[in-house]
Order: sequence, then C-alpha cells, then structure tokens
Amino acid sequence: MFKNILKGIIIGIAKIVPGVSGSMIAISFGVYKPTLETISNLKKLTFNKIKFLISLFLGIMLGICLFSNIVKYFLDKYYLSTILLFIGLIIGTIKITVNEILKDVKLSKKCKLSEVLILLFSFTFCILLSLSLNINIKQNNFIIYFILGFIEAFSSIVPGISGTAIFMSLGYYETIINFFSNVFHPTNYVFACFFIIGIIFGILVLAKIITFLFNHYKRKTYISIIGFMTSSIIIILLKVFEKNFSIIELIIGIILCYLGYKFIIKT
Repeated sequence: MFKNILKGIIIGIAKIVPGVSGSMIAISFGVYKPTLETISNLKKLTFNKIKFLISLFLGIMLGICLFSNIVKYFLDKYYLSTILLFIGLIIGTIKITVNEILKDVKLSKKCKLSEVLILLFSFTFCILLSLSLNINIKQNNFIIYFILGFIEAFSSIVPGISGTAIFMSLGYYETIINFFSNVFHPTNYVFACFFIIGIIFGILVLAKIITFLFNHYKRKTYISIIGFMTSSIIIILLKVFEKNFSIIELIIGIILCYLGYKFIIKT
C-alpha cells in the first residue's frame, strides 16, 4: 500500500507539469493497466482492488497538492521561462508519441486520408474548444468546471496526453494550480465539486471507450493525440507572446525549452 502511495505521488507531480503524461508514468510503474481494468469492471471490485485504488489516488492527490505551490511560485516569478520550459516538455512528448506510432507501421506504409482527417479534426477541435471556453473564462460557469474535470479524466486515461498542457491552451491552467495550491479554501468548494464530478463522470464513461480504441485503433488514436498536443503548443505560444518580456528572459526561456525537450526524450 505504501509503495502505491509513493507511485501515486510521482504520478501526481507528473500531472501538474504540462507536457508530462501522468498515464505514461503510470504505465512505467505498472499500475496503469490494473487501474483501467478495475475502473472498467466496477462490478468485479474486491477489497484488494479498492485498497489499491484508494492508495494510488491518495498518492496522486498528495503529489498534486504538494507540488502545485512550487509551480505557482515559478509561474508568478518567472512566467515566460517557466512556460517555455513546459512547451519543451510538450514537444518532447509529441516526438515520443510519433515514435510510438512508427513502431507499429512499416516504412513502406503510406499515411491514409482518414488519418490526415483525424489529425486535422483533433487539431482544429482543440483550438475551437479553447476559443469557446475563453469566452466564459471570467465567469463562474459550472458547466466549464465540469468540462475541465472531464478533460482531466480524459488525459488521465489516454497515454501521452498532458491534461495540464490542454488546460494551458484553454487558459485555465492557473485556475487549476490556484485550486490545488489552496484546496481547502472555502472559495474553491464550488469549483472542486463540479471539477470532481466531471472527473468521476469522465473516468466512468471513457475507461471502456479508450480501452476499445487502443485495442482496435491504436495508430489512429495516437494520431489524434498528436493533433491535440500540437494545437496546444500553438495556443500557448499565442497567449505567451501577448505579454511583455525582455530579451534575456526570452533567451533563458529558449534554453529551458530545449532542456525540457531533451529531458523528456531521454527519460
């Protein structure tokens, strides 16, 4: 049980950092498949499975809450450098996802039209979602809180997708960080309620769907992931360059971007 909590803490830290996929870390720890299978078959729950889920999720929440304050500090003090570091991590994740696709494909195999359309659809969908949610960014919209929870569930289930990268592209990353860095503050209760409902609903709905897609359409599923992640980089960059910054900050940020990229592809 203690080992599962430790694994959960590391997964939780990974989920806070844009570009790092918590589900990929879960796969490397050997807890992704049993977690997905348990959630997909709730009727077959046993005491050991319940204990496993509770210890893992407890660790994840501890990792997120403990690490959120550190991320918030760097965003407040070194915004551009921190964001560009995150972008480097996202680019590294995209390369890993592309390599995952190429593992299952012969070099002679051409890209199908359907796969190009999937890539364009996922790319466009993420941008349109960002624009539509940003319209209500200053409103206490319970539906948006629910959608954010659903996105968190989606990113938790799909290997390679960073939920925090998507939150950044939608303009809600700082909202999420502020919540987890001060999770027990009364003003966060409403957000927490709808966000958690969105997560639970998303996990219950998506667990079987994602398992089916990876079993039957693995290549196309990964292509859609590339579309999501690529569009998130463009949206984040557009938001970043709306702000004022010095040349020194930009140079440091570019260096960190490269280091973040190298870190991901080397791990």
